[in-house]
Amino acid sequence: MNNRLFIVCPFSNIENMLIKHFGHDSVFLSVPAGLVSATDVNFQEDLKGIVARNNIGEIFVANEVSNSFIISVLNETYKRDIRFLNPVADLKEEFWLERFAGLTTKQQTLKMAELVVEQSVEILQSILLSIQVESSLPARVRGIVLSKEAGFIKEMKKMNRYKIAYGL
Repeated sequence: MNNRLFIVCPFSNIENMLIKHFGHDSVFLSVPAGLVSATDVNFQEDLKGIVARNNIGEIFVANEVSNSFIISVLNETYKRDIRFLNPVADLKEEFWLERFAGLTTKQQTLKMAELVVEQSVEILQSILLSIQVESSLPARVRGIVLSKEAGFIKEMKKMNRYKIAYGL
């Protein structure tokens, strides 16, 4: 049996929604704000161990639209000394004009959740390529944005920094 690994923000509380949608063959690994870091050696070791022990066939990066960390970055209420939020803020600054300017607050939070997932998927794919030299880990990585409030789960079908298409 191939299990699924979901990489999530520990404070989003989305595990039950994901289990209901994808089934009980789900395993979870958390990272702050749902954003994977390319330099976190502990995360890479945990990832490698979890994939090997649990026969993981697919890895999903999942983020909730109402993630409090994302909202605090968008509202500029977070503190720069909270180190793990700095990359999220950097994404906002880098893509503000291209993706966020002129959107409503709800649209901005959706776009920011998408961007965090997109960035994490890219980083995770790179990490997996380097780990696969040592073992046979799966290379299939997908992104999901969801909203508990609105009751939707959307898989990001095309992982491209400039165009994202949705569908289930």
